[in-house]
Amino acid sequence: MAEARVVFLHGLHPRIVEAIISFNPAGFSTTVVDGKSPEAQQVEAVKEADFIMAFRATLTERILRSARKARLVQILSAGYDRINLKLLREQYKKGRVIAAYKEPWYGEYDTKAVATVHNIIRGTTTVPKGLKDLVALQKSLA
Repeated sequence: MAEARVVFLHGLHPRIVEAIISFNPAGFSTTVVDGKSPEAQQVEAVKEADFIMAFRATLTERILRSARKARLVQILSAGYDRINLKLLREQYKKGRVIAAYKEPWYGEYDTKAVATVHNIIRGTTTVPKGLKDLVALQKSLA
């Protein structure tokens, strides 16, 4: 089975990114792209991505439209001001992304997930455990 391709668009210090990526789980390959890099570079990175994660990066309409294979777009933040929800809803209707952002439980998930992601960043939990915790949280709310 082919590895799942994750693109992590970020605005973090390189040492923090290195620490996060060092816990990359088996079966996943992660491409790291600085959120301040040219939009064309970000567009190219997301074209074949299965999953997109963004932290301190802006997902422009061009970036989102270029992510034709992405099944999940995860924004690691406390707000939605840096993402085009209308466009994601359009892509969901075309079967491109999951609809977690539409669910009534998503606000609670987003709030609680931040703590888990921060633990991953701090290194107090591993990436595989953090991902399992996020899945368990989603299942407990859905």
